[in-house]
Amino acid sequence: MPPILSSAANPRIKQYRKLRESASFRRKTGLCIVEGLRLCRDALQSGGVVEIFATPDFAQRQPDFWEEACAHSQAALIDPALEKELSETQSPQGVYGVVQTEGLTRSLSELTGERVLLLDRIADPGNMGTILRTAEAFGVEDILLTPGCCDVFSPKVLRSSMGGAFRLRIYSMEDPLDDIQGLQRRGMIFYSAVPDARALPIQDLPPVEKGGLIIGNEAEGIRRELIELTTPVTIPMKGRAESLNAAIAAGILIWEVFAKH
Repeated sequence: MPPILSSAANPRIKQYRKLRESASFRRKTGLCIVEGLRLCRDALQSGGVVEIFATPDFAQRQPDFWEEACAHSQAALIDPALEKELSETQSPQGVYGVVQTEGLTRSLSELTGERVLLLDRIADPGNMGTILRTAEAFGVEDILLTPGCCDVFSPKVLRSSMGGAFRLRIYSMEDPLDDIQGLQRRGMIFYSAVPDARALPIQDLPPVEKGGLIIGNEAEGIRRELIELTTPVTIPMKGRAESLNAAIAAGILIWEVFAKH
């Protein structure tokens, strides 16, 4: 029987809280946290789980999962009173995990796919998670992130993406301009989503079999130097709205560019 942790001062509990609160600590340690059965199960399947914490009641209700967690991680039962130290949800399920993120983000040199989604400085975790979830739903598996994007392994992104970051292929870009030009030399065509009526209407875009779609920052859009390297496309709109929420726009664009044809 694993030990039952009962003190909020326990080093393992303190580390979990710090991973929840600090993106810099997550980067420094190469760890992230997950909460709830679905995310913890996805994390176990990714092979990177370091620790699992569960209440005794959860372990009794989910014996198969708990057995797997004990076999593949440093598992510990926790006093239910500790959930207030761990949970970010109003209705906690009683299970929490610490996951190794090293190896989950890839170098662009490993990219072999021919259809990619490039996210330029997407800063809001809710938008990031929704975009990742939509991309996965429509079969876009290669996600390129420019510097300035929020942490894809933050608790909010993992929840809103339904664990998509564990299943999608995530790539970090060091120099977006140089990286895009390198991919263009490989024959990939990139389209930049812009709120500009003069750009190519998205419904007029031919089927994209080898290329990428760029979605930009919520407030500033795609940086100008990237737009100048690519073909601007837009979602025609009626009414007085000037633009759409980044996640909503991404859903429409991903469907039109990758999934509709």
